[in-house]
Amino acid sequence: MTYVASPRHSVDDPDRASDCQQCLEAAFVHLAETSQESSEQQDARLLQSAVDAGWSQDEAKTAIDRIRSNASTQVSQDGSSTPPEHTRDPGYVPSSSM
Repeated sequence: MTYVASPRHSVDDPDRASDCQQCLEAAFVHLAETSQESSEQQDARLLQSAVDAGWSQDEAKTAIDRIRSNASTQVSQDGSSTPPEHTRDPGYVPSSSM
């Protein structure tokens, strides 16, 4: 099972969708970097983990679709196969370029 954080906001909170996406991004990147499963299998595992954590199936599917879309856009722009560093770590703070 892949760890996905539980919701921090109520169902009617406007920040819930972005919270869901942020919680799923870390698990998505972990699976992309460590799993040999197909993207469909990874998505199914991620969806089940999200539902088990308390997210609805619809909001988790929407977040997974957005994450996958963002990842494919990143790949097409620079040819890399992983999201940029700042999307892998929600606490990432860019360093100064002095």
